[in-house]
Amino acid sequence: MLIAGCFATRPVSNITTTASSLQPVTTEQAALGTIGAGVVGTVDSQGVVTVGSTSLRIWIGGVDRWRRSDVDAGVRQRSIDDTPVMTHSLHGPGGDTTWSAYGFVPMGSTAAAIAVHLSNESTEPVVLASVVGPGRRFELRGDLLVVDGMAVLRCARRPRSWVAHTDLDELARVVESAVAPDEPLTLDMPGFVALTQPLPHTLSTQLVMLGDDRRVEVEASASSSFPVPPTPEQVVSGWRMQLERGTRLLPADPADAAHWDADRCQVALAESVSSPIELAAITAAAAILGWSTEAIQRSTQLIQFIDRRGSIDGSVDATIDALRAWGLLATSGASVALIDEMVPHVASTAGWLIGGRKRPQLTDDQARRGVAALIAASAMMRAAGQDDAARQIAAGAPRLAAATSVGRAAPAETDAVSPVVRAAHRIADLMDRHVTCTVDGIEIAQGFDVSWAGRSVECHDVPTPHGHIGWAMRWHGRRPALLWDVEPSSISVRLAANSVDPSWSTIEITGETLLEVPPGVAEAELLIEATLDALRTGESIVPAGPAEGESFG
Repeated sequence: MLIAGCFATRPVSNITTTASSLQPVTTEQAALGTIGAGVVGTVDSQGVVTVGSTSLRIWIGGVDRWRRSDVDAGVRQRSIDDTPVMTHSLHGPGGDTTWSAYGFVPMGSTAAAIAVHLSNESTEPVVLASVVGPGRRFELRGDLLVVDGMAVLRCARRPRSWVAHTDLDELARVVESAVAPDEPLTLDMPGFVALTQPLPHTLSTQLVMLGDDRRVEVEASASSSFPVPPTPEQVVSGWRMQLERGTRLLPADPADAAHWDADRCQVALAESVSSPIELAAITAAAAILGWSTEAIQRSTQLIQFIDRRGSIDGSVDATIDALRAWGLLATSGASVALIDEMVPHVASTAGWLIGGRKRPQLTDDQARRGVAALIAASAMMRAAGQDDAARQIAAGAPRLAAATSVGRAAPAETDAVSPVVRAAHRIADLMDRHVTCTVDGIEIAQGFDVSWAGRSVECHDVPTPHGHIGWAMRWHGRRPALLWDVEPSSISVRLAANSVDPSWSTIEITGETLLEVPPGVAEAELLIEATLDALRTGESIVPAGPAEGESFG
């Protein structure tokens, strides 16, 4: 069904889309929101923003044709500085039209919303169509779009015209038939409305998708001024400031650095989670990241999910993550009373994990994380004065390490795990490659390999069961210089870096040393030199094959 009329903005010469641009696109959802409010909405790789059941699509009318971001294979997406500020671009004849989506809290409000900042960076004027739906009845009150009686979208400039249809493809064909938005549009079945306005070159505009908790406030929203959002650059700056708190890590691999920032943002957005597995994962991540307030608060919430066997809701992953979070309570600054309260819970949960008879067999990854959790739990029991229990839990770590099933697929609970759990586990994995705890010490740079050679690495304020540690690695030719600083707990802590230099260890809490040439570094350097020599001389470094009729033997 079509509600249409005359087009009030500059027409384009051809409203069809080319077949080559309408390829099936795989879309992945990125979370948008704020710290405090959590996830407010999502945006997919095509730039389609969704809040609740309502979606916003961006269509661009150029001098040649319309481009639909939701189906055009030319949409490019990236995260700005690995924060939840997602920017998208779509190329037209004169250049790009870009839009960034991000969460913010409007001035004077406590409810978060999603901002969409659009810019015409091309040399030609375009027509912007903001396509919103699904819904049956659409009404425009000033700059506020009301869908089925709910306040949904605010526009920095009132749209010049609109048109609605029950089918998106048909809507694309009739978008030039838009009329002035003077009267409500009503469809006989759920559909979409396209709000159109001109966007001259070099100019920008903003849209604001209201969060679910503000959508019932139609009258209040219609009578208030437009909630001007901050710029994408301002929001990115705010996120960077948030990421400076707690543990800081500069890994050797730039890809690891990008994951580290993006995953921390993902965990920071997880204010409300839907399962014990998610709650345990983000609690462990908060403890590892040194976000003490969040870690302590969520640790107590996990108690309600302990079942009669001692596991967290029967989940191996949740049990491991809960144990690790609880094990870092003392380092996180939890009170003595809270630590004492957690003793029986830690004991029963560790017993279930070590016992093995009534839990699923562990994967290699679960066993590795489980060992770290048991070592942390042992340290917490020692801090609570439960030395016998601490020794029993620590003794279970080697048994757990041997309890893996090599090559076995992960249990069903991790097959379709949520994005926030994947992010939390990547944080734990990356940290374990840089700081790994043993029963009585700390292993530095356990994940070292020759790709680290020549690259600086830094870890700052890392919470461990034995206290906080910071270390950095710099290179002097083939040899790495190691600097470290430990704030130990009551026990003496031995540091080692066996993956880098097996001959070195120390109990000094601060210092620096020049380590020996790591295994494999000299060989890798010789191979690089041989390759460069071959490139300079034009010779091949690949051994010649046998002559015709001969074998490699």
